[in-house]
Amino acid sequence: METIKSHKCPSCGSNLTIDNDKQIYLCKFCGSTYDYEYFREDNAIEMGQTYLSRGEFDAAADAFRFLLTKDPHDFKALRGLMLAAGRTGDVKDLTKFIDSGEFICDEESVEFVKNNCSSEDKEYFDDFNEVYSKLINLTKLSKEYKDLRNDKKQIEDKIQLQNGRYKEHMIVDRDGVEHEPKNVFIVLWVIAAIVMAVTIFGVIALYIKAGQSPAITVGISGAVVSLLLIGWNCKVNLSQVKAVQQINTGLKDLYDKAAKLQERIDKLSDEIHDISSQTKRACAALCKKDNALGSLREL
Repeated sequence: METIKSHKCPSCGSNLTIDNDKQIYLCKFCGSTYDYEYFREDNAIEMGQTYLSRGEFDAAADAFRFLLTKDPHDFKALRGLMLAAGRTGDVKDLTKFIDSGEFICDEESVEFVKNNCSSEDKEYFDDFNEVYSKLINLTKLSKEYKDLRNDKKQIEDKIQLQNGRYKEHMIVDRDGVEHEPKNVFIVLWVIAAIVMAVTIFGVIALYIKAGQSPAITVGISGAVVSLLLIGWNCKVNLSQVKAVQQINTGLKDLYDKAAKLQERIDKLSDEIHDISSQTKRACAALCKKDNALGSLREL
């Protein structure tokens, strides 16, 4: 481990300089000197707490781990290492991770604390570990919640795009009214059938009254009109009908996926709410216990 360095004189608060030849820290203001071991051991807790307050959690963990090499059961060092593992400077600050849903934990350090705390401190560190476990679970659920929201947003964007394509295939009449291609396709088939039926009856009537020649003329005219309607309907409207059917199939699939995602999002939201409430209560209980222990041990 690297030597833990202090830059302030404990006597007067001035900056210290390092004399590498004598291996001491020297205060040029008051003349006090300190050997390396003074800052490596006697001030390790104080320095660890300073690092925690600055948010320098890796340096704080190093300071507390150094002390724990001397005494693996040191309560203050274990507590400090636990705080450093949770990237927080104080127990009461743990509640900020509940709302943010972004908790990072050094599980190796937590396991070390769990395995090395004394029997009298076990309950305290078990409560600490419980809060961390809840925060880890809450972070995991919050991430899943955000990911699902993003997935749903992407699906909604696709639905909007498909709805735009759907409108492009609508058939607009002279009055600007939009019609489903399928409805237009059916109407034109009906018109073609009516023309064909009228033509047949007309041919029969003309054949009886006027003879073969007029009947043939009417029959050919009616057949041509019917075939033109059918041909145009199949060539133009049928492709539109198929395109709309494909879009509707895709939209149905997208709406189904969005509904399932929303169902999962709602369940996650309820679950996150419940765990958040549990974690707040666990944090409050831990703070109360920490304050009580702080009074007893002068943390």
